[in-house]
Amino acid sequence: MQYRVWLVETPGEKFTESEAPIIRSLQPNEVLVRIAASGVNPLDTKIRAGKATHAKQPLPAVLGLDMAGTVEEVGSGVTAFRVGEEVYGLVGGVGGRQGTLAEFVLADAGLLARKPGNLSFREAAALPLSTITAWEGLVDRAQVHATQKVLIHAGAGGVGHVAVQIARAFEAEVLRLSRRARKISWKGLAQLPSTTIPAQLTSTSACSPMGSASTSSMTPLVVQRSTHPSRQCADTPATL
Repeated sequence: MQYRVWLVETPGEKFTESEAPIIRSLQPNEVLVRIAASGVNPLDTKIRAGKATHAKQPLPAVLGLDMAGTVEEVGSGVTAFRVGEEVYGLVGGVGGRQGTLAEFVLADAGLLARKPGNLSFREAAALPLSTITAWEGLVDRAQVHATQKVLIHAGAGGVGHVAVQIARAFEAEVLRLSRRARKISWKGLAQLPSTTIPAQLTSTSACSPMGSASTSSMTPLVVQRSTHPSRQCADTPATL
């Protein structure tokens, strides 16, 4: 059995559609995921150009860090996921691991989370890297908490709009800066309980590995204070 992948042969080159043999046997902690949408972030473009010194991927390679899809098979040691479940995560594309610009990917189960039911595959695939970045800065390092005042630059950007929601979920007072041209709706933020914070999420552009790039979408996002966001993020190779 063959599956489709999109390769980059040399730094900065275009993506080439190719076929690869079905992925090797699963390790006990691995999950085979059929990818429905794959994420594209600024870091992905740096990796493709060979300029990401902290996140290198030997070329030729299948790139792509984030994805959302459906579980096809689970390793013998995986108990958190079942075949048929919808998941998302930041699962590959660096360090020699196959990326997410493909129809299938083998992912470490610890890098996956169940896809929220209120998000489409494209919307879920746009979240992982930006959410991890915002969480690590605000929670892991700054230890954001109630009564703090938090200033977020580029508050309508990829990381910024998630940072606003996380800070509000921790009951901090949030001030955000953004260009006038970047319009985002924050209606309803103040009326919500501190443990969950729905907001209007402007996602990065997303796509399926089969094509069909979409424009940014608006979707409710829920951030829970008691859980670490999953490690997960979507554009077709043809549009890069």
